[in-house]
Amino acid sequence: MSDNRLSRSILGFCVGMGLGAVLGLIFAPKSGEELRGDIAEGAQQRLDAATRQGRKWARRAKGAASDVSSRVSDVSSRVSDQLDEAMDSGREAYEEARTKAARASHS
Repeated sequence: MSDNRLSRSILGFCVGMGLGAVLGLIFAPKSGEELRGDIAEGAQQRLDAATRQGRKWARRAKGAASDVSSRVSDVSSRVSDQLDEAMDSGREAYEEARTKAARASHS
């Protein structure tokens, strides 16, 4: 649901940006050369902003992935420890039962 909302927000932002650029071109009293320079500068600024935002999202994703990896590692370690304890308990119970059975058979 939040991905859809994010996609719609990005789409709305891009449409608004495009509409603003078109209206600016229509109503701007500038020469073609000045206008092309302004367009190039505006495009570069938007590209820089998009690059910064992409890097920001990449850092967030990397942090989230690292957090998930750490949590999975912690859970895996706890499960492994519990499994080791269960195996040790099982071995002890087996040895105890075997010892009792051996004593019972010698009696």
